[in-house]
Amino acid sequence: MLRSYVVAEEGGRFHFGMRDGDRLRDAFSVDSAMEEEEACERFLRYKIAERFQTHAERSVVLDAGARLRPLTADLIVRACARSGM
Repeated sequence: MLRSYVVAEEGGRFHFGMRDGDRLRDAFSVDSAMEEEEACERFLRYKIAERFQTHAERSVVLDAGARLRPLTADLIVRACARSGM
């Protein structure tokens, strides 16, 4: 379900979404002053509340220097463990 999602860090924010060229679709963004696990926890709570519906209209255009990495099972497990989900 979340296999095609990535995490981008840029401009003081974490962005979660599906990569589509220079943008993320079904995007969710949070302040990167928090740890990545907390940001992921918030993203997961959002997806659960939305019943994992995809919202293609929610997009974020990424800067060329954005750090992109896959949303891994390890990050999801750490986020869930931290929150007791």
